Amino acid sequence: MARLLRFPAIHGDRVVFTYAGDLYTVPSTGGVARKLTNDVGYEMFARFSPDGKKLAYNQVFREFRTWKRCRGGQADEISIYDFATKQTTTITDNPAQDIIPMWSDKAVYFRRIQKNSKRSAQQGAMNTACGSVV
Repeated sequence: MARLLRFPAIHGDRVVFTYAGDLYTVPSTGGVARKLTNDVGYEMFARFSPDGKKLAYNQVFREFRTWKRCRGGQADEISIYDFATKQTTTITDNPAQDIIPMWSDKAVYFRRIQKNSKRSAQQGAMNTACGSVV
């Protein structure tokens, strides 16, 4: 069972982890875990915003990873969960693999991997104040 509890992140008195493909939260002192996500795919690599009010994470669609959107599949995306509204917003939407989110002040940084002959990787970012992705 312990192998199913993966990729923990902690902020203050709150822990978030992946269990069976979804994100859960539990107090750092222990207790009953509460499910945060129930989306298609596998949610992982959760990271708290600096103020602890939001969570950036990966939505992984393993079954279709190699096909991409241009062939009917789906690429990995970055999403943000808002603890106040309990809403999830996907911030990336392109054929590249967007992975490993991390926060810095008011921006979410992530790695964008393009599938081409060189398999290039770039740094992507989303400014949470205005919502623009670069």
